[in-house]
Amino acid sequence: MQTEQFRQIVEEARSAPSALNTQPARWRFKGDTILIGCDPAAMLPVSDPNGIAAGLACGAAAEATILALSARRMGTGFTDLWAQDDRTTLPGLRLAARITLEAGTDPDPLARQLPLRFSHRGPYEAGPVDLYGWSRRDAVLVTDRTRRDWLAELHDKATLRHLRRAEARRELVSWLRLSPRHPRKRHDGLARAMLGLSP
Repeated sequence: MQTEQFRQIVEEARSAPSALNTQPARWRFKGDTILIGCDPAAMLPVSDPNGIAAGLACGAAAEATILALSARRMGTGFTDLWAQDDRTTLPGLRLAARITLEAGTDPDPLARQLPLRFSHRGPYEAGPVDLYGWSRRDAVLVTDRTRRDWLAELHDKATLRHLRRAEARRELVSWLRLSPRHPRKRHDGLARAMLGLSP
């Protein structure tokens, strides 16, 4: 894989979701291996003190990387390294995952969704849900209005309780990118458009 192709893959993969859009994943490519590390500077010590959300964000970035590779008919092997808490392999980062390039493969149908990812702010329309072939035994998809409204209210209450803590509010504000001239607006954080805010 050439350097430019690797950059394109990372550009597609960095659309993976993360808490407060912290984007903690960092990619390193050498030989037939892509290592994904977590940047401690992009973690949330107040809202995510155990690094659970950061680990999930790096996992989502790894999944997006594998999808971007599959779109180019590149097969992969995957090793989850988060639990090892390795902070020496990638100096300054916590090693999260290893992706090994393997024989060619057919594109994963989910790869078509990578360029279509976005943050939704607003009401959800009633109607059938297109799962793009996704199914899991350990998760429940909630589509009926009563349970969805209950979950939304529970989420709002939990969020407000958390944000009553001054340190949590400071952490949130530090990730806001409300000014169009904010130097990190293109890289991470919560921009005005992402939050669905008018000028």
